[in-house]
Amino acid sequence: MPEIRPRIVALLPDEPQANSTGGAVRAWYFLNSLARLGELHAYTLTVGANERGFKFPDGAICQINRVAPTALQEKDTKPSPFTALQNLLFPWIRQGRSLILSGYNICVSRSHLPSFSFLHQIYGFLLLTVFSWVRRLRILAPWDVHIRGKALDIQLKRIEDDWRDESPDLIWIEHSYLYTVAEALKRKFPLAKVAINAHNVEAELKKSFAANHTTWLGRSWGQEEAANVAAMERRMVSNAWLITCCSTEDLNRFTKYQSPNKNTKVHLQVAPNGVDTVYFRNLNEQSSREKQIIIFTGTAGYSPNDDAVSWLTKNIWPTIRSKHPKAQLWLAGRNAAQHWQSSNLPSQGIQLFSDVADMRPLMSQASIAIVPLRSGSGTRLKILEAFSMGLPVVSTSIGAEGLGVQDHSDILLANSAEHLANSVNCLLENESLRSKLAKAGRHRAVTEFDWQTVCARFEAGFQSAWDDSERSRL
Repeated sequence: MPEIRPRIVALLPDEPQANSTGGAVRAWYFLNSLARLGELHAYTLTVGANERGFKFPDGAICQINRVAPTALQEKDTKPSPFTALQNLLFPWIRQGRSLILSGYNICVSRSHLPSFSFLHQIYGFLLLTVFSWVRRLRILAPWDVHIRGKALDIQLKRIEDDWRDESPDLIWIEHSYLYTVAEALKRKFPLAKVAINAHNVEAELKKSFAANHTTWLGRSWGQEEAANVAAMERRMVSNAWLITCCSTEDLNRFTKYQSPNKNTKVHLQVAPNGVDTVYFRNLNEQSSREKQIIIFTGTAGYSPNDDAVSWLTKNIWPTIRSKHPKAQLWLAGRNAAQHWQSSNLPSQGIQLFSDVADMRPLMSQASIAIVPLRSGSGTRLKILEAFSMGLPVVSTSIGAEGLGVQDHSDILLANSAEHLANSVNCLLENESLRSKLAKAGRHRAVTEFDWQTVCARFEAGFQSAWDDSERSRL
């Protein structure tokens, strides 16, 4: 632990939780580490009451500041035609929030729908053209920030007020897409170091998602977004003190952003995702798992997961079902009923589980976990949780990236719909292979990816980097 406990301000988009969605889980464990390393004040974009002395299970204490419900009551009364005109004539207003959200909604979310009209195409093309021009002026932040833009404004003002008389020593930002917020805070507190917990390389995620979009508007918008975020991540690598990333692959991607003509002093540290191997264990040890249940878990509304579900239900599942007519596909995740309802086809053996409080009973009944992701970076907690539950996994190479797994030793890897379906069928018919992969996955989860091991390594690396920085200042 550093000799002088640093005062840390952390900003998070979501509520940290020990057993929740991927981002919330990673944030929970790293905040716990930060609370052990320093005096932690966390600010979230979620709504609720503040917790002045929030205590982690190990006794570490931090302060959690949420957005007051009354602060979000004001509504935007501008009519839609005015907003549409503003997007085209004054796209830089509020860092382009309306432009970016409108463009994403039109070009990405709606362009593939049958109701998408010729007028929609014209408006989408105009938004795309304006976005392409304005982003080159470097006055736009990534679109993700703007989904809860008002909450963000409230918390930035609150941080400024809370720290008016003193400066934090460290600004900790969850997710690299919030780096533009770190830049704003750095202008207020120039002496503070900036650290980013990069759950993904966002430009890579957006680039791969754009490549799989079915319309030219969606692909073009995604490519512009990827370029916008890449410019931001280059600044992050040039100016941040510490970037913690999920895998060696992500570290190498960030390293490529470093300018050969600039003496970049950023500390790049690999701290992979982990799993609570005590919590995630098979709850039904006597089960032979011969029910032919294949499960996919993840947060709905997250574009890589939505794309995976669409690909799975339309291109992969029919092949599996044709050979194993009694097989079932379970889709389980937060907001699943809202985003995956069209995939809920009981006649084809597909069942939807939305907002499940505890995934373990479902995973304990399943015989195979499938992860058909075609975009993303970082490392997937859904695979680590399946490993820890003793559940054999079939995944794409992108889905299993960063985990160092070996095909047919720890997992089955395939990258086409046909090969993914064949891999699942192979496992359904081969109990010894299912058992082999289940044991290997559980062993890797316990020995390499338990959160206690991951956090201990992170804390040692953080302490070393902090001590080096403090000594260099003396």
